[in-house]
Amino acid sequence: MMSQSYVSVKPMCEVCKDSHTVSQCRTFKQLSNDEKYKVVRNNKLCINCLSNKHTIKDCQSYGCKICGKWHHTLIHRNKDLTREHSNRRHRLSQQQENLQATYHPFKESPVMCVICDSAN
Repeated sequence: MMSQSYVSVKPMCEVCKDSHTVSQCRTFKQLSNDEKYKVVRNNKLCINCLSNKHTIKDCQSYGCKICGKWHHTLIHRNKDLTREHSNRRHRLSQQQENLQATYHPFKESPVMCVICDSAN
């Protein structure tokens, strides 16, 4: 009779060395995006899923859940996009105010057009 034994391999976090994945690490989540990129680069992790088992070219994960690009959602540059979106929204609001200011005088003073037929 042959006996089988199974070994349970727990993941080891590259950041805090605890028994969880980098994507579950509280310490990693609190880092700035630049610091997260350094951790990924220094530990040769897959930028797409944060695994140390392969690189992005062999990754089967879908990518960022926010933008769909090939990086993990935890390292998505959300703050930059939010700031850009906010600036764009502010510029649009200013443009709308300028347009309203431009057209406002016309609303208060109606213009009467008279067409004269001088051909006769």
